[in-house]
Amino acid sequence: MRLTTDRLLKLWSLRDPCGTYYFARALAVVQHPEALRLFARAVEGGFHCATFFSRDPWLDSLRATPGFSAVMQAAEAGYRDAAAAFVAAGGEQLLGPVAPN
Repeated sequence: MRLTTDRLLKLWSLRDPCGTYYFARALAVVQHPEALRLFARAVEGGFHCATFFSRDPWLDSLRATPGFSAVMQAAEAGYRDAAAAFVAAGGEQLLGPVAPN
């Protein structure tokens, strides 16, 4: 399995942060050492679903890893920033209130 995931990592060029997250979580399930790096890349790319990340059992192998909490903090900050921009732009009048994080 490790050989296959290493090959996939060499070929991975998708810039979509959501797709990158789903690849990272699959790597986390098999406890691949690159899982956290790819998870961080997804968050840095703008995928800020912090509530989902905190509940996703596929990330359990990463939770005690050094650096995981920093990635989660970045995801939470990104969510707060996006929610604030949504409210400031009048999005709540169009689509309803922002769900609490």
